[in-house]
Amino acid sequence: MAYSENFRLFTARMLCLALILFHLVYYALFPLEKGIMLSSIYVFISLASKKNMILLQTIRKSRMIVMVLAFTTIVLSFIPHLLSVAVTLAFILEAACCFPSKVKHRKGKTQKAHAEPADTEQMKMLSHS
Repeated sequence: MAYSENFRLFTARMLCLALILFHLVYYALFPLEKGIMLSSIYVFISLASKKNMILLQTIRKSRMIVMVLAFTTIVLSFIPHLLSVAVTLAFILEAACCFPSKVKHRKGKTQKAHAEPADTEQMKMLSHS
C-alpha cells in the first residue's frame, strides 16, 4: 500500500492540510506577521498535489537538499518574523523524510545465501546442547 501512487498523493495532501491548519492558527495569534506571506506561497503551490509529490520525492532523493533545508530552517527560526517560514520548511522536511519511495527494496539472492548457512549452524549448535 505504501508504494502506490495514491498513498504518496495522500501523504502530500496531508502535508498541505497540516500547513493550512498551522497557517490558520498562526495568523489568528499573530495577524501582523510578514513571514506568513512567504510561507503561504508554498501552501498555495502544495494544493497541486502532483507537483508537491514531485517536490517531496526530489527532496527525499538528495541528501544535500535535506541538509541545506535543515540548516536554513534552523537559521530562519532565529530571525524575527520568519518563524512561520521555518515551521513550513520543517513540515516539508518531515514529510519528505517520511515520504514513501517509488520502489520496494528487496533482499538479493546473495543476502539470502549468506543468511542460510549461519541459521543452519545455529540450529546444529542448539540441537547438541
